[in-house]
Amino acid sequence: MGSYQTLMQQIRANTLERLYLLHGKQTFMVKRLERNLIHCFLGNADNTLNVHRLPENASAMQVFDACQALPFFGGKQVVIVPDAPMFTDQGKKDAESEKQWKSVFKEVPEHTLLIFTLHTKADGRKPITKAIPETANILIETMEERDMKAFVVASAKERSVSFSPQALDALVYNAAGDMGTMIQEADKAEDHAFPNKNVELIDVEATGTQNAEIDGFMITADLLAGQKARAMERLRTYLREGGRIEMLRGAIAFVLRDLITARRLLDKNASAGIIRSQLRGRPADRDAKMRMAKRLTTEQAEHALCLLAQSDLCARSGRTDEALLLETTLLRIF
Repeated sequence: MGSYQTLMQQIRANTLERLYLLHGKQTFMVKRLERNLIHCFLGNADNTLNVHRLPENASAMQVFDACQALPFFGGKQVVIVPDAPMFTDQGKKDAESEKQWKSVFKEVPEHTLLIFTLHTKADGRKPITKAIPETANILIETMEERDMKAFVVASAKERSVSFSPQALDALVYNAAGDMGTMIQEADKAEDHAFPNKNVELIDVEATGTQNAEIDGFMITADLLAGQKARAMERLRTYLREGGRIEMLRGAIAFVLRDLITARRLLDKNASAGIIRSQLRGRPADRDAKMRMAKRLTTEQAEHALCLLAQSDLCARSGRTDEALLLETTLLRIF
């Protein structure tokens, strides 16, 4: 099984396989590596017409036909099957289906790059997963600290921005191993440092929302579980320890927006992988948000976000106790 480093070496050397399975909980990196593969295979020109995204439940025959079709203007094409269920325990297990997929894998033509993505780890026991070549089976479950730092440094360099070693260490700590979270935190630190092009530790500390996000997430989870007393105690502890109330309010709004997204996708019967890919935060948080969303209707989640926004407007007027207002609003919401 290959890794992030394996695929980056192939991309740099332009020695791509004909098909890839990109899978793992590092949702941000799965999406980024998909984009890198497209650019490597098609070049940097406008390639929209030659990138074909099929539905997640596409059959082997549909994928085969898409791969064999001639691309526009006689060039190359990329065929993508997002969140492919056949590589998980939810996929079909009949021998005929597996035979068809193996045939698709073997007959990808030279003008086509076939990419399967999965926002969880593929089931390595399944014959269909074993049929993917080792060097094309790319698992992005964890990221090495040095790779996370290198990614941020390389991205910032494109904008003539640099991060101090201390700032990078703090970003790694705040991200808790999730590359998407690290990029979000790096962007906020860079905005704080502007117009200075050198991002320092003070910029990361000034914009780091890890503590507020964790508390906001836990308060929302407690309230949805009916643990109102515990949620209020968590809120008061956060404030006693010097937490900023506007950051906590923003963190709770952040959670509610994700719950709305998850609830809408649940209403459309989207798969767990698709839902997870649209949520933000660490992998474990995304899984928890999916479970939390099942306890709400879309209307309830939207109403909760509206009440929170109204409380923010009241707080800005300066005519009320912010902490009491937030407590009252949260108890009204849930």
